[in-house]
Amino acid sequence: LHRADILGLASELRHGSHSDGSGQFDGAMAQLASWRRGQCENNMPESGALEGIAEALAHAHRWWRAQHERYSSPVGSTVMLFVVQPKERNIYDQKWIELTLWKEHNIRVRRATLTEIAQNGQLVGGAEGSRPTLQLRSTSNAETEQAFISVVYYRAGYVPQDYASDREWQARAMIARSNAVECPNASYQLVGTKRMQQILGEPGVLER
Repeated sequence: LHRADILGLASELRHGSHSDGSGQFDGAMAQLASWRRGQCENNMPESGALEGIAEALAHAHRWWRAQHERYSSPVGSTVMLFVVQPKERNIYDQKWIELTLWKEHNIRVRRATLTEIAQNGQLVGGAEGSRPTLQLRSTSNAETEQAFISVVYYRAGYVPQDYASDREWQARAMIARSNAVECPNASYQLVGTKRMQQILGEPGVLER
């Protein structure tokens, strides 16, 4: 139905001569909503975005653990880190990913801001030229828990407001120096900026 059809139906029912016009209007709108919901449920294409994102992150997590086990490095309690904004409002899709990682892949997720990472994070190991491991302290439970970070998934850190002080930059640098898999890393993130796309689009920049 077009919007004009709906408005016409509503107008007709509102101004009809029947004393039960409002009841007819409510019933018609309920029928219309039910029909539209059925149309959407039956015709919406399948979307595997949620499962695809979770599978890609889980693959990186498994690769990280395999590398550490290969070199007999301690992995202990290993979690995935979601970098979020303070007082995060865009939390619902993040929680779906977090739930899918736990239910389908048995991977725990920890959420932290860049400020919290600067306060509670540290680099451990890194002997013989290898990169150190990022370790994050959590005091949310009764006991302080130290966890190794396998994957860092940035849901923040894309706008200048996310770097309000030197602490946030220190956190970003600490993550970059670690052996955690970054999604995305700084280079990939910069390539996605409008200014870099403008430069890469200039003649002669990408030609070999």
